[in-house]
Amino acid sequence: MPINLRHPACVRMFLLAIMLCANAAQAGPEWPEINDAGNLPGTAQPVTGNGVVTKINGELQGLPPLPDRGLGGDFQDMYLINIVDPNAFLASTDVLLGGFCEFPSALYLFNIDGFGIVASQGPNPADPAATITGQSTDGSGSMLVAPGLYLLAISGRSSFPLAGPDLDPIFEFTMSGEVSGPDGPGGNDFIEDWSGPGEIGPYSIVLHGVEFLPIPCPADFNNDGKLDFFDVQLFLQAFSNNDPRADLVPDGLFDFFDVLAFLQSFSDGCS
Repeated sequence: MPINLRHPACVRMFLLAIMLCANAAQAGPEWPEINDAGNLPGTAQPVTGNGVVTKINGELQGLPPLPDRGLGGDFQDMYLINIVDPNAFLASTDVLLGGFCEFPSALYLFNIDGFGIVASQGPNPADPAATITGQSTDGSGSMLVAPGLYLLAISGRSSFPLAGPDLDPIFEFTMSGEVSGPDGPGGNDFIEDWSGPGEIGPYSIVLHGVEFLPIPCPADFNNDGKLDFFDVQLFLQAFSNNDPRADLVPDGLFDFFDVLAFLQSFSDGCS
């Protein structure tokens, strides 16, 4: 479906985009949690966009000390991420590494099917920081081997992923600050639930070795299989908000070249 820049409505849209370009500030390739990320593989939030992603920003908003079991709590967030360099992979809420967390945090990495790979609770119960790499340090031998799609979850220290018929913990933390492999009694099964109670507060997970999940058809912003006015409207909104999905070049900037890339994709259509 070609875009007709001679049509008055299209011209107005294009001029609006140019105005947005002039006012858009430079932004880093960060992912803001959209509404509420789920806490299980089937509800994990895909981190979609273009190029490298350096940070995930979100917030847990539950009702502690209640567990997250049918009570409307939000004590864990899970994201679908694209790890491109297993050797360089790192995820952390440590301020010294560029992360942030307002509560004592724990980070968990699962494969695409929900089986545990590595996890960390941080150095002590009073420290909000947690850091995982692709290699366990507890002697379990668990490690991140290949690039691909993985599940990254964050929770408070007191909330654990559970698996198996008895809903046992997937990970056991025997040493302070260790990066644990799935050595708990539920370690051979995929995640099915979480224990309580939980923690709440904002967080920022700094990432290394991770890129956005590519968008199959960049111009189809509402993913309905059609290219129309609604896609243009959503692109302009995303562009105005410095949403990573609108960085179509990608170069970490929101500028005229992203607008041209959108118009080109819109004109080319999606097969």
